Amino acid sequence: MCWQTGAVERIFVVPDWRDKGLAEYLIAKAFEYHYGNGRTSVETLVNETDDESKRLLTSMGYSFSVKLELLGLDLES
Repeated sequence: MCWQTGAVERIFVVPDWRDKGLAEYLIAKAFEYHYGNGRTSVETLVNETDDESKRLLTSMGYSFSVKLELLGLDLES
């Protein structure tokens, strides 16, 4: 998690610890931290095909109104 930028980033939970509320707990702690430090919004990036993460974050109040597109450039062309 990235605490300084007002973002929640890169939460990974190993399979044996999934479905125990760990990711939700960590995200909630991040919200508490940011709110306690004067932030009124917390952002994150989620791969558009990561339905599991999107479901979790949506259940916690996130909305995904912006779609980012990763563009590539072939330097050998």
